[in-house]
Amino acid sequence: MGFIGRHRSSDARVGRSAFAPPTMCGSAPNAPKEVSSAKCIGGTVLGFGIVTLLGFALGAPGALSAVGGLFATIAGSMLCCCGPKEPGKGACLHVAAMVMSILGAICHAAGSAWLIIWYITTLAAIEADRVSCRDTCSESGFGCGDACDASAGLLSAVVTAGLIFMIPTLAFAIVSFILEIILAVKCNAAKRAIESGKGPQA
Repeated sequence: MGFIGRHRSSDARVGRSAFAPPTMCGSAPNAPKEVSSAKCIGGTVLGFGIVTLLGFALGAPGALSAVGGLFATIAGSMLCCCGPKEPGKGACLHVAAMVMSILGAICHAAGSAWLIIWYITTLAAIEADRVSCRDTCSESGFGCGDACDASAGLLSAVVTAGLIFMIPTLAFAIVSFILEIILAVKCNAAKRAIESGKGPQA
């Protein structure tokens, strides 16, 4: 009888666990569903933020996106590591994460725009130097226009190669910008749910 009783008790526990609602992204079931949703997207933002930190290695064009990655890493870490486990707690934490997300989104957007503008203005400067070089050669009568064209072509190729090298960083920055906007919205929703005293997720 003892073995049968233990067997039935084990079956009951298995049955309860099988029908228990799953938790998302390691979230606490006692928190409102808005908190769990913010935590899930926070983990994704954290991952992309860490990747965009590599922008520091690209110099000035990638530095602003890297700063955005720093803000994103802080926002995601706050939610994933320090998120509330009980109803009614964590409103201020979600406000802080929302602010970090907004700052990260601004930096990633500005960094992406800066990289594109840098490429366009650099090519424009190379072309202006090429025209100036040809004009100088024509006035001097040395006939060095071909050398001006070759030099400008080489510089343009180097700049374009640099941009191609930075394309992954640009892509991650754009995706991070989108995710950070979503996270800011979800953090605001989580803050409202916490302040309203909303109970655990169903």
